[in-house]
Formats: sequence, structure tokens, C-alpha cells
Amino acid sequence: MTEGRPLAWRLSVDAPVAVDLYEPVRVLPVTEGAELSTKEVDPQWLKEWSRDVPDPERPLSDAHLWVWLHIPPGSTNVDFEVPTVGDQVAEPAESMRLALTDRNAEPLPGRPVPTGTVLDEP
Repeated sequence: MTEGRPLAWRLSVDAPVAVDLYEPVRVLPVTEGAELSTKEVDPQWLKEWSRDVPDPERPLSDAHLWVWLHIPPGSTNVDFEVPTVGDQVAEPAESMRLALTDRNAEPLPGRPVPTGTVLDEP
């Protein structure tokens, strides 16, 4: 994805849910390369989702991003978007990882941990 555009994930279940379903997800540190920072996402989004602020700049995984995604009754999925901020600074590709967690924010073993990557604007 190009910086300035949102990273997006979709959490899906096999069949429409009968009741409200809340699934916790957490941003984890990247395992390779550079990590997206708190200054590289929309500051209002950061405040709404983590109650944190961009300054001082730090890896996004250090910004207390543990959220509960909501799938309403009758639905099969929910989208989670992370609006990134474009700039004119030449940077390497930057990534973030998102993991499903248990009720204590611990990643669920054996579950995929997808990575979203942001590239400089062309």
C-alpha cells in the first residue's frame, strides 16, 4: 500500500453471527524491516483507537493498540482500517502486524499474524 492510503484487514467468520461478536486484536512488533510509527498514522485515529498520542514518535506496537473489533448480528465480517499519513521523506518500506488475541491481549497460538506494508508515494 502507498503511504497516505489506509492499510486494511478484514476479519471474517463462516456464517452470520446471531449476537454481537467482539474479537480482540493487537498490533505486534514487526519481525523484519522498519515498523510503522505513531507519526505515520492519522493522529485522530490513533487517539480514538488507543487513547494515545503521536509524540514522542515510537513504533506503533508501543502505542497500546489493543482493540475489540465488532461483528454485528447478521454479519460475517468487520473491516479494520489504519489511515496512514503521506509525507515527502524518503523511507524504507514500513510495516505493522496484527494478531488475534485472547482476553488478556496475548496472541492466539497457531493463528495467522498478517503484516501490512506501506511504501513511499510514487
